[in-house]
Amino acid sequence: KALIITAEYDPLNVEGEKYAKLLSQSGVDVISKCFREVVHGFISLPIYDENQKNIWIDEITKLAKELGILK
Repeated sequence: KALIITAEYDPLNVEGEKYAKLLSQSGVDVISKCFREVVHGFISLPIYDENQKNIWIDEITKLAKELGILK
């Protein structure tokens, strides 16, 4: 199982999406999520407010639970 998180303005965005596709084609259960209008490392950057970070963290947690990575 894999949860791939990418950011729209991340130079690695395309590679992350390709990796998710390859994993899926190889039979891995994958959820891939691209967060829009953010840069690489967005969760840890002080330029985004704490309320928005909590929304993102909640969404990532929900996806991880859906995939069965978290209970």
